Amino acid sequence: MTTTKGGAQGTRLVTGVFAKRPRAGEVKTRLEPALGGAGAATFARALLVDAARRLDQADLGLELVFAPAEERDWFAKCFPGHRLTAQHGDGLAARMEHWFGECLGAGGARRSELAIAVGSDSPWTSAARVRAAADLLAGGKDVVLGPDLGGGYYLVGLRRALPGLFTDITMSTRSMFHETVAWLEKRDLSFALLEEDYDVDTPEDLRHLRHELSEVLDVADGKASAQTKHRSTPHDELPEVPMRPKWADQQGVSAERAADRSTRRPSPNDLQGRAEEAADSGAAAGGTHRPSRDDPSWPHAVAACLKALDP
Repeated sequence: MTTTKGGAQGTRLVTGVFAKRPRAGEVKTRLEPALGGAGAATFARALLVDAARRLDQADLGLELVFAPAEERDWFAKCFPGHRLTAQHGDGLAARMEHWFGECLGAGGARRSELAIAVGSDSPWTSAARVRAAADLLAGGKDVVLGPDLGGGYYLVGLRRALPGLFTDITMSTRSMFHETVAWLEKRDLSFALLEEDYDVDTPEDLRHLRHELSEVLDVADGKASAQTKHRSTPHDELPEVPMRPKWADQQGVSAERAADRSTRRPSPNDLQGRAEEAADSGAAAGGTHRPSRDDPSWPHAVAACLKALDP
């Protein structure tokens, strides 16, 4: 096992980026209408490159939690020097439960005080946001969640293993976040929420990302300026993607509701209200502020990839 960077035994924090090897037809398949199969795989790799670069900080204890297990050599070649941990289990829920249990000592030696898992699907999960989650856990919260606008979450952090937190939930659905909150409520576990954000899973999400990257990437006019050394190869052309007003319709803890917390006190029995109360301690942390292109957390590889895929 490669164990040079991050994830050392006995650390305060381990941050796991969950990732699959980006093969055409196996990753980001919902983006294929916009990018094609090869383009969607190239985009998935760019997301992973950016996530590994942003979170490669000594205090975060970064490790790449990869699948399938037989692809260790590929990850070692593409991400030299990073700690690599293979995913184990049947399905994402079991794999997450296994990883958290291994980190936090379920049935064995504990190798970290805190553990945080993120996906590479969100281009804006910064080191500062992960640190904010770690601080909330260190302050006593049992769980920290970063809700995403698709109904799931882009980050989950624990300070002790919680069997069933993943395997009792229907994963990868629009109800995943709310099912998770209900599971925590039922067991009287404390939790905090970071600001909501989005994963790039659909052509609609991609359109939104392209808009946010517009200061360095003007897709519509085919004019781009991405300050990066990332190497990309053009694949299928990227057509215009209609943008529906998805963001205002999602359930969850929105920025608008977060701003309204001071005047509206929810009922303790109201599930959404309790989620908002939990967010009082965490939603402002790492918010939805976007970095400039000169900031280390700017998604340079993604910007370069979209430039290469643009007709």
